[in-house]
Parts: sequence; C-alpha cells; structure tokens
Amino acid sequence: MYKFLLFSFLISTSILFGQDNAINKLSIDGGVGFNNSILPFTSGYSNSYFNPFNLNIGARKMFNNKFGFKVDFGYDYLSESGKSLKFNTHYVRTSFQGVVNLATILQFNTFTQKFGLLAHGGFGFSSMLAKNRQLVKETDEMVHLIFGLTPQYKVNEKIALNIDISMIQNFKQHYTFDYNAHNPANARRGSLANLTVGISYKIGPAQRHCDWVFHEEIKDTVIDLTPTEDQVKKIEEGVKDDDKDGVLNFYDEELNTPEGSKVDTKGRKISEDVTETIKDSSTVNNPKPSDENRLGDNSTEIKSLNGMEGLFFTIQVGAYNRVVKVESHKKLKDVYQIKAPDGKTRYCTGVLGTEKEMFKLLNQVRALGFSDAFPTAYYNGERIPIYKARQLLKKNGNKILSPSIKK
Repeated sequence: MYKFLLFSFLISTSILFGQDNAINKLSIDGGVGFNNSILPFTSGYSNSYFNPFNLNIGARKMFNNKFGFKVDFGYDYLSESGKSLKFNTHYVRTSFQGVVNLATILQFNTFTQKFGLLAHGGFGFSSMLAKNRQLVKETDEMVHLIFGLTPQYKVNEKIALNIDISMIQNFKQHYTFDYNAHNPANARRGSLANLTVGISYKIGPAQRHCDWVFHEEIKDTVIDLTPTEDQVKKIEEGVKDDDKDGVLNFYDEELNTPEGSKVDTKGRKISEDVTETIKDSSTVNNPKPSDENRLGDNSTEIKSLNGMEGLFFTIQVGAYNRVVKVESHKKLKDVYQIKAPDGKTRYCTGVLGTEKEMFKLLNQVRALGFSDAFPTAYYNGERIPIYKARQLLKKNGNKILSPSIKK
C-alpha cells in the first residue's frame, strides 16, 4: 500500500506543475463526512447509514472546461451501529479518476452562474486493517472502482463549496469489514459509500477557473486569422474607386486618373476625340435624347436604378462618361443604368436579393463575353461593398431588400 501512496503522490505532483496561466485549471479538493460499509459483514456485525468518520483530499486538473483528471486519497473509520457487536476498522484508499464537468455540457449557465456539477470515476488501490485484531493479523490489500457526483456552489473565483457522493466497489477483499471472518472465495467483493462536505480551492494566477467557463473559450490551438484578414482588407480596397473615374480599383490600371478625365473600361485615360472600342467592335456614340433609354435598334430597354429604395445586388458590365448605346449589351436579358454623382453612367444587369443569385448571374454574364463584369451592391441608391451588404442582411433580414426584387 505504501508503494501505491508514493506513486499517487508523484502523479499528483506532476499534475500540479502543469498549470496554464491563461485560465486556472488546477484545484485542491477536500472534505469530511460519513461512510456506510454496505457489505460484507460477519453475522452479528453491521454499520450505520451515516457512520463517522470519512476524510477525503485530492488534486484535480481540468484539461479544458469539460474534462479533467484527479488523484485523491480517502480514509474511512468503520465502526459498529447501535445493534452491532463492537468493531473498529481502518480503510485507506488512493484513486485515479477522470472528471467530467456536467455543468458545462448541460449548459447550467442558462439558469445559474453559481452552481456546478462534476461527475468522476476511475480505479484505485485500497487497504483495510482492524484496530483490535483477534482473528486476522494482516492487512487486506485490494483494488477498487469508484464513481460519484460532486455538486458545487461558487463562493468566488478561488473558492467553491461542494458535496460529494461516491460509491466504491472493492475487489480481492479477503475479509469482512468487521475483520472477524474470511470473505468467501467466490465472492471476494465489498461495497462502501461516502458522503462528504468540503471545499475546493482553485489554484493559479488567472482570474477564472475552468469549472466556471461555460463557453468554448479554452483552446490549446491558436488560430491565426491574419491571412484571412489580409484577404478581406484587399477585397475592401479593391471595391473602392479612389480616383472616382467609375472603375473599381480591382480593374483600374491607372489609379490616379485626374478627376473629370475620360477613361476606358480599365480606367485608362483617353483623349476627348478618341472613341472607346468595345469588345464587339461597335463604337461609343452620343445618343440623341430619344435614344437615351435605348441601346441601339431593337436592343433591350434600359431602366434607371437611380433612387431605388432598399438593398439589392447587381452585375456591373460597363461605366462611361456619358450615355451610350452598346450593341453587345443586347446579349443581356435586362440592362439598367445608374448615373453616378460624378456624372458617369454605369451599366449593370440583374436586380437580385442574394449573393448566390449574384454569383450565378456573374458566371453567366462572363460566359457571354463580359470578362470585366463584376458584382456590386446598392443600398438606398448608394453603391456599397459586398461585405457591407452582407452585414446589413445579417442584421436586418430580408425586410431591407428592394421592393423591386421578386420574392
């Protein structure tokens, strides 16, 4: 038994040196109470339901806010009940147990921040010796299984009160608990119950202990979000139009075009007398007032999106310094125009309510030859980044979508 005690001491010491400064994971638990040795007994001997005295002390380490491990030592003084013949037996044990924080798993935090519940179970080694040995003159060495529940009440971040109820099942128990008879060879088992009231002291420099962390806040792996943040930043910068020429930074090959300059679809400055070449080789003309809402003969009617209320997604297919008619736009099912504050006219297709629809249409438009087409979003007539549109939808729901969207 002494070897087992030494082994347990070494393990408990190694546990104590494994502290995590981010959040406290260690505790010392101790308590005193009652025992009830259920069986076996020699005829004429018995033990009361609440027999003093029991002592329990241990060290516990939580790996996270759900699971942990503990080593504990227990001592029981077994004596007779009122109707039993007199006996006095010492029972000593050491146990190695896994611990489960049921308060976290069952989400106690939804109704309390003060009460916790731990479940524990494992195995160990025990020894029993009678005080006044008459028949037997040797100790009884055993192995045992143990399991129990420990309700806790949080006093503060360092101290908690607890009640522990544990059941112990002995194996290889050669003698009865009164130590006056041999346990039959075909039934060398014994059952013992403990009820203790105690205190738990949380060790460590951090402000909180795992027992009282109910959310997924304890992670051994630190996720580096820097690459993702860099990508988001790059996208945010790309959807800006720094030189206000109507071409997003993503596609603008000249980011410092002077304000008011005429540019092509790649943001490159062009002379006043140079007409921009479109992919289908048609030219950019100044339409007559009657042609302002038409894109060439028999082309799709252009509707204005200026002043449209609510949020919608669309695909921009071109931006020009004036209203134009472009034959290639006739390939599109619908074409809309938006006059920007700087006087430029943006052409787009689709008035959509979801990103899924937007990207589906983007692929279709690019397949038609509009390789420079890109997605964008508008809210109450103002162009906004896609990520901001996503945030607005998440916060407010579909009620902010434009009434023009078919729902």
